[in-house]
Amino acid sequence: MFPIRPAASVLLVLGLAIAPACAVDNPAPATEVATDPLRFPTAEAGVRFLGSQIVAAAGRDALAVDVAVRNTSYEKHVGLRAKIDGGAWFDVEGTYLAPIDARTERWQIVQPLAPGWRHVDFAVFFRDVDGVTRWDNNRQHDFAIDASDVVHRTGDQLGADFAVDLEVRNLAYDKACWVVASSTSWVSSAYLTAHYVGPTARPGVEHWRAEFQPGDPSVAPTFRIDGGIDYAVTCQMNGATYWDNNHGGDYRAEHAPPPVVRWSRPFNGAQRAALAADGTTFVISSEQWISVYAPDGSWRRAVDLGAPISAVEYLPHANLLLVRIGASLTALALDGNVAWTAPIAPDAVTVYGTTAEYVVTRGGAAMLGAHAPVILGPPQGCDVDDQVDPDNTTFPVVAPSGRLACRVAGGVAVFDLATGAATTLAIDGYPYAATDDALIVRAADRRALAAYDWSGNPRWAQADLYLAPDASKYGWGRQCGNHASAGIVIALDQDPGFGDPARHGYRGFDAATGEQRFFALAGEFAYGACPDRDGAFWATHTPYKYGWSADRISTRGTVASYPVAISSRVFGASRDGAVARRDWMYAMDRGRLVVDDAFDREIFSRGYFSGKPDDVAIAVENGRVVVVEPGGITQYAFE
Repeated sequence: MFPIRPAASVLLVLGLAIAPACAVDNPAPATEVATDPLRFPTAEAGVRFLGSQIVAAAGRDALAVDVAVRNTSYEKHVGLRAKIDGGAWFDVEGTYLAPIDARTERWQIVQPLAPGWRHVDFAVFFRDVDGVTRWDNNRQHDFAIDASDVVHRTGDQLGADFAVDLEVRNLAYDKACWVVASSTSWVSSAYLTAHYVGPTARPGVEHWRAEFQPGDPSVAPTFRIDGGIDYAVTCQMNGATYWDNNHGGDYRAEHAPPPVVRWSRPFNGAQRAALAADGTTFVISSEQWISVYAPDGSWRRAVDLGAPISAVEYLPHANLLLVRIGASLTALALDGNVAWTAPIAPDAVTVYGTTAEYVVTRGGAAMLGAHAPVILGPPQGCDVDDQVDPDNTTFPVVAPSGRLACRVAGGVAVFDLATGAATTLAIDGYPYAATDDALIVRAADRRALAAYDWSGNPRWAQADLYLAPDASKYGWGRQCGNHASAGIVIALDQDPGFGDPARHGYRGFDAATGEQRFFALAGEFAYGACPDRDGAFWATHTPYKYGWSADRISTRGTVASYPVAISSRVFGASRDGAVARRDWMYAMDRGRLVVDDAFDREIFSRGYFSGKPDDVAIAVENGRVVVVEPGGITQYAFE
C-alpha cells in the first residue's frame, strides 16, 4: 500500500499569506534556452539530483541545488535548467564542491531569486567531453520548489545510517514531522520521527532532521537500509497536514548512483533477456524468437528456434548463449548464428568451471564449447539411484578443472572431460562434491561425508549429519553437478522428520581439511544447495508455507533470502556476484527490478506502477544490466 497522503506535494492552510501575483524581475539567466527538460529521457546516472534548498545569498533568496556527477573526465559541464515564475527556460553553470567517492563528485548550482519569487521548475544536466548531455529531470516530471512550501525535503544521506533533512515553515510552535519511508516499494512502510535542529538563514523557516539507525525498536522491523529507500516527508501543525512527496512521485535514496544508460530501443512482447560479457544482448519474445543486439545497441539479427524456449544462460568461457528447448540444447554465437544443436536429458544441469562450462546428466558429462557436446561416462551409465529414497537421485559431480566423478559398480569412475582419460577408484559412496584436489562422497544413508584425494587415499570424514536431497519428485529444488565452490563443501543438514530446528541449517566444510567453516540456519525445510555462476550456493525452500523463497549462501556463510513464488523471480547471477531479480510480491503491487551485489546490497532498482510481472525482466553480466519492459529494452553499465 502507498502511504495515504495528498497527490500534490503540499497541502496549504486557508489564510496563509500568498506572494503577490505581479511579475517580478528575477536575475538575468546565464543562457536562455527554449527547450523544456521534460522532452529529454532521464538518465539518472551521469548526473543525479541530491537535494535543493533556499539559501540567503547577497541579502536575498537563492536556489541552491546539489548534484552527484560521474567523474568520467576532468573536463565537464554541470548545470541547471530552470524556469522562474513561468518565464523562459535558462541554463546556469555549476561549481565543483568535493569528491563523493572514487567515481563520483558533488557539484552545486546556485541561482539568485528576486524578492517576491513564487515558483521555480528545474532539472539538472551533465555534459561530458563526448558531447552527450545526460539529465536528471525527476523521471520526466521536473523538480520544483515553491515559496509557499510549508515542508520541503532538502536532502538525504544513506550509508550505515539513514537521515533526511527538512525545511519547515514555523506556522506554529507545536508541530510534529516525520519521514514516511519504505524499503519494500510500499508493500510496508515506517514512520521516522524528525526533530528540530535549529533555524535556517531564512526568517520563519526551521531545519529539521529525521535519523534512523538499524535496530531502532520504534521502527517497523520490515524497514531496512541495505537497499534503496522510497520516502516522503510530512508535518502536522495547527490541525493541518502538509506533505512534500516530490509532487506525487516520492523521493528515493540509494547507496550508489545507478548505472549509466548505454542504449535504449523500442521492443514489444519480450519475456526474457540475456547478456554476454561484451554487452551483446539477447531478447526472447513469442517464446521461441531471439533478437540479437550488438554491444552498441545496433540490431544484428532475429532467430526463430521453432519451439518454446525453456531456459537460456550465457556461458562466459565458451562465449555462447546456451538455449534449452525440451530435450535439446542449442548454442548461439554472439552474432546470432546457431553454433550447434544437441540432444540432452531434460534434467541436465550446468557446472561452471575455472576454464570451461560443463553439462552434467545422469549418464555422464561433457565440456561445452564451439562444438556439440559428447557425453563421457561409463558404458553402463552412472549409478544414480538413491538406496534410501528412490524418489531422489544423486548426479555425477564435476571438479572446476573438468574431472568427472561417477558412481559405478565397485567404486567411482573418474573421467577427464578434456582428454577422455578414465580410471576407477575403489571408493564406497556417492560422489557429492569435487575440487581440483579432493573428491567428497556421501554415505548411502546420507549420514556422513568422506573425502579422498584423486588417487583414492582418504583425507577426512564428517559423521552425525543428515544430508537433505537436492530435489524431490514434485519438482522442488534441483540436482547439483557439484556441492563445492571456492574450496568450501556445503551440506544442508536437515532431518526429514523435522526434529530439532536448531539443526536445520547449511554447514560449510573446508574441502581440504574437513574443518567446519560456518553453520547458518535454513529457517524451514529446503532442497539443495547448488553452486551457481556467482560462486555462491543456492537452495530452494519447499512451498509448504504461503510463498516460496530461495536462499543464497555465500562461501563466507552469510544467507540472503529471495522471494521466488507468487510474482517474484530470480533471473540469474553473474560471475562477479551480481544477482538480477524481480521484487513483485503481488500482481497489483508497485513492483521493482533489482540488482544486488555479491554482498546482497541493492545496487540498482527500477520501480513500476502498472503492468503485469511477466511484462518485465532483467539480466546482468560483467557490469552491465539490461531491462525489458513493455515497449522497450534498455542497457545500462556500471562505471
